Amino acid sequence: AAPLGATLALGWRAGAPMGLYALAQPTWLAAPKAGPRVLPAFSGWARAGVRRRLFQGDLYADLWLRLRAWSAAPLRALHPATGLLPLPPPGAAAAGPFFTLDAMAEARVRTATVFVGMDNLLSGTALQPGNQVVRGYPLPERRLRFGVFWPILD
Repeated sequence: AAPLGATLALGWRAGAPMGLYALAQPTWLAAPKAGPRVLPAFSGWARAGVRRRLFQGDLYADLWLRLRAWSAAPLRALHPATGLLPLPPPGAAAAGPFFTLDAMAEARVRTATVFVGMDNLLSGTALQPGNQVVRGYPLPERRLRFGVFWPILD
């Protein structure tokens, strides 16, 4: 039997051009009784932020926090000869539940978008000393990301 799942998309003022907004997408997955469970039964994300126009409307800013979470699932182990992550044997140890918290600031000036963000904000803190999703393959530590997207038109 195939797994059965459901995802629900929720939003409060999701398309609002200014002000507070929130989005969430929880997912539930019911695995068949036979065979190993390899995906978490619950996963999802939630995002909350604020959008503003600044400097007489020339700058459009979007500041947000995103929480991603998932329930416990069996650990996969690296198969050194092939580099693959095979299905865990029955009764394999489970890892989790896990969560990450990200923060992002996006600024749009005309057609250019500049962003700066911090991924996995709580990594290495008392709340979240570390994350092991796959033995030997941890989630990335806290890291800064930044960039510019500027479409070039002819």
